[in-house]
Amino acid sequence: MKQAKWAMILLMALPLGGCYLFEEQRDQAAFCELEAQRAFPTQRFARGNDVANYVQKCMTKAGYAWDENTRHRQCQGEFKKENNPYCYVPMNRIDRWTFDFNMAPEQL
Repeated sequence: MKQAKWAMILLMALPLGGCYLFEEQRDQAAFCELEAQRAFPTQRFARGNDVANYVQKCMTKAGYAWDENTRHRQCQGEFKKENNPYCYVPMNRIDRWTFDFNMAPEQL
């Protein structure tokens, strides 16, 4: 009975955790892009240039991995850019599991 109670609490908390995680991820991507623009003020953002590489390294340092094979609809085609938070996933296992659980409906 006690295990069922904890399972119910966990299931109720997962959606809330995912929202917070993505907000943090989006904020981190914006911060990384701002830092990249400061580091390379004469360059505009373009896939694969110094600014993009800086953003990707900054996100990795912050605990997010670039997901080249993402199925997320917000990171397809022209939207697949290093400054797009939807193109990253948390590297921490628990955060990744929560993120995947919450983003699954958006990947359809």
